[in-house]
Formats: sequence, C-alpha cells, structure tokens
Amino acid sequence: MKIIHCTDIHGSFSKVYNLLKETVADLYIIAGDLIDLPFYSLGQSVEYSEVQNRFRAMRRESKEEHVILEDYVESLLEGGDISDELKGAARYYLDASGMAREVMLKKYQILENIFSAGAKKMIVTIPGNYDMDLTGTALSERNIHLKTADAGGLVVAGYGGADVRTPGFPEQYLVRYGGRAPRDTDSELYRFLEGARPDIIVVHQPASGILDAISFLGSWGAPALRTYCDNNPVMACFSGHVHENWGVRFVNGTLYLNPSNFGEVMTSRGDISEGGFFFEVTVDGGAVPEVNLKKIVDYRVYDIADYRKTDGSYAENVIDPARLKALRDISVIDENIERYTLVPELRIFRDIRNFFRIHQTKQSEERVLNLENALQSLGDLTGHIALDLVGSVNMGMAQDSSDVDAVLYLKDQTACGGDFESCDFARDVAARIRDVLADRHGFQVIDFINLDRVIESINAGVADCDMTQRFAVYRSFCRPVNYRLLAPVEDLLNRNMSLRRQVEENMRSYLRVLAASSDTRKSFDKYITRLKTAGVVIPDAMMQRIESLLQKKR
Repeated sequence: MKIIHCTDIHGSFSKVYNLLKETVADLYIIAGDLIDLPFYSLGQSVEYSEVQNRFRAMRRESKEEHVILEDYVESLLEGGDISDELKGAARYYLDASGMAREVMLKKYQILENIFSAGAKKMIVTIPGNYDMDLTGTALSERNIHLKTADAGGLVVAGYGGADVRTPGFPEQYLVRYGGRAPRDTDSELYRFLEGARPDIIVVHQPASGILDAISFLGSWGAPALRTYCDNNPVMACFSGHVHENWGVRFVNGTLYLNPSNFGEVMTSRGDISEGGFFFEVTVDGGAVPEVNLKKIVDYRVYDIADYRKTDGSYAENVIDPARLKALRDISVIDENIERYTLVPELRIFRDIRNFFRIHQTKQSEERVLNLENALQSLGDLTGHIALDLVGSVNMGMAQDSSDVDAVLYLKDQTACGGDFESCDFARDVAARIRDVLADRHGFQVIDFINLDRVIESINAGVADCDMTQRFAVYRSFCRPVNYRLLAPVEDLLNRNMSLRRQVEENMRSYLRVLAASSDTRKSFDKYITRLKTAGVVIPDAMMQRIESLLQKKR
C-alpha cells in the first residue's frame, strides 16, 4: 500500500490539485492547517486580529480566560456598562466572527471540490490550529478528528488541533485541544487513542521530544501522544505543525513523520519556505520498509531523499542535494527559476491533459503503479531507466483494453546511440518490462532517448539536436515514471531558458503535424466520448481548445 502524507496546506489549494493529478496512492493523509486566513484579504485579517487582541487583554484582566472570547464579548454588550466606542468594537468583532465562519466554510467547500473531482481517492484530514472544527463543513466526511478510518485493514486514527493560540481566528469555531492533562493518561487524546487502538496515528501537533522543536520555544510536542506510542504498538505517527523540525524518526518501534509545510509559509525568522513537500510511504503488511521525501513544483514531482529501513533504523539516501539543502536552510530554490510561456501548441495540450486528468480512471492509476513496480523489479538497472507515458494513460483516460505507450530513457549507456532498434540494451529493457507486466496489459516503446546525448547537447548549447528537442517536448506534457532520473537533466535545461525556448520553438512544426494526424484525432474523440458517456459536461471553452489543437473547425 502507498500512502501520501502532506501537511500545513495553508491555502495552497492549487498545489493540492496538482498533487492529486500527478501522484497515485491508496491513501492521502493531510495533517491539518488547511487554510491560512479566515478572511479573503490580509488587511481584514489584521484588523480583526487587532480587535481580538484588545478583547483578549480585557478578558485576561477580568480573570475570565475560561470563557470563549465570543461569549465574553457578547456578555459585554448585554451588560451595557461600556462606552459607545467599545460597543462599536464589540459589534464589529461579533459580526466579523460570523463573516469569518462563512468564509472558512466556502474555503473548505473549494478544497472538497478538489478532493472529489474525478477519480475517487481515499483522502482523510484533520483540522490544525489554523482551521475551524471540520464537523459540519464540506470536509466532514473526510475528517477523522476523534475518529478512525479503515485503510487496507489498518486502523487510522486522527486527532487535530494544537496547544497554541492562533491569532485572527474566532475561538468559538476552533477545535478544543485536549492533548495535555496533569496525567497523560487522563487527557482526551490519550483516552481516544486507548479506545481506538490504531495502527496509524494522524495528528497536527507532534509527540513530545520528536520532530517538535521550535527555534524560539524549544520542545513543543504532546506528552500524552508520546506516552501512548511508547507503550503501545503503533506502526506510524503522521504529524505536521512544526515546519522547521521535519524528518523521519524511528523511536521505540514507532515511525514518526513530518514532511515540512506543503503550502508556502513565512518562518519565525521572516524567511519564506516555498513548500510543496510530502512523503510517499510504502506499507508492507504491518511494516514501513521505505519512505520517500518528495516535492511538487508546478506539475513536476521531484524525489528529494529516500529513507529505507535497515537494522532497526532508517538510512537516508539523498537524491536531490540542492533541494534538500534548500529545505534545510529554508531558502528559496524553485521560485527563483525563470517562468516562461510555452509555445501555444504545448500550452494548449497541457491544459487539455489537465482537464482530462481531473476525471482520471482507475485503470490509468493501475497502469502507472504497474510500471513503477516493473522498473523497481529491475534492481540496479532502475537507476539508469525512466519512462514518459503518452496516450490514454498520460491523459488519465485508460480503459481495461488500453495498452501503454511509452518513451524509454536510458542514462550511462553511451554505446546505445540514438536508435531503439539498433540498441540491444534498450530492446532488452523493454522486453524485461513486458515480462514483468505479464498479461496485465500491453506495453510498447514508441520512442527512445539517450540522456547522455541530451546532456551533451545542453552543455554545448545546441538547440537543433533532435533528441533534445524530443526530450523537451515530452517533458512538457508527459507523465514520468522514475522522474528522479529525468529531473537533473530537466533542471540543466531549465537553467538555460533561452536554449529551452529555442528547442521548443524548433518542435512547433512537428507538433502541428502530430496534432493534425488522424490517430491523434481519433484518440481525442475517444476521450471526449468516454467523458460524455460518464455524464461529464465538457465546458465549451475546453472544447474550443481541443478543436484548436486538432485544427478542427466548428
């Protein structure tokens, strides 16, 4: 089973949308802090927070801190013995609190629309300290705060919120955090876990002493959670909240995971953490043999590091040193990359692909997983092989009868040249993949690219290299398998945007011919028919883009 774990979304819903399109997993876990502000504008949030702080100070002076702030403000108005100015501030605060509730409900509805679009995925979440109680929201059915869910026979239990005051959020709507008590075993958190007996725990606030250190506060985790995990068989504990203290820890038989923030946030030092980080967790029976730290940037999923269990601990294998260093240093790396506009044909094709991917079929996801497993089964060869999937699997429209068409990439095989038919090694790799797939579905290589030649041409600044041109185009809209092999080459090309523009411009005539071919038109007609048969309404604007790509006239 594969689990994808991300946390601290902080309103970066577009990243969530891309994550669900570009990854395949049996279970998605989102460990809280789904939104960033309870209003639509920062200015309104600041104004509300200032008034809120004023009433909090008054409540503290009156020694009524046990009273929810909104109730306290209401009592001030009912008492009547306050100035007109304070009455005005109180009415503003209560009205704004109601407005915040409505805004938050709408934001959760948007997130649920993203979750529920297209292929059904098992997605569970909990509220963080930047969320309202999710009960009664559009995410209610996915909310596992104080609840359990079954995932492939494993019991997943959730506990949201955090032991911290979050300024700018109405107190009456927040989750009441019950993770602390004079005795750990008396806390709400401990009693819930004791009754649930989970294999997997999902929390926002981490366990005490594990991935819980905040630079200016020190250890900030939940003692009750740590006590429970130390004394019970818990396979894994997924957390968030502490963006800077991310990582993989294996303590007393429990694997603790925090991938750092998924949405962009500002740290306590005033630095920008660009986010996009998540874990892909492999579960085999009751154990976790491997964890992969990944990062999504636009439509690309980068492998950062692997953590594999050996001799009772998890050994780190760094795959992308630059992005790992940026995460550790809290420095910006991907937002510094120059953004550029793709040539029109590529931009239109990618927009269409993204629309179809919203309605991705189960068969498409199965074929992606089958190919990932097939490459992994090749052992040491996996580090030299990658694929780009084209056709129905790339579009997310595969059916039971669909074969898989793929571009085969090889690295460190300089003797292969550039022709698939004359490269014994490439043909042998394709045959071995077909053998692993057995009779699950067909597989064929439609193109072959020697990455060593691509790297050589990029370093030389050669824009008319046919193989580099094909590489750039496939990387613009295809679905990769084993992207970690392709990522360094694409990063190399992206560092020379002038060259990439030239390479893609040189491919425009090829793309026009491809789009106008009868095979391409037949494929798109099939995809459109499948969606319409399933009851999906294709927006007129999208049909215009499809017809534009295929050079059709209405």
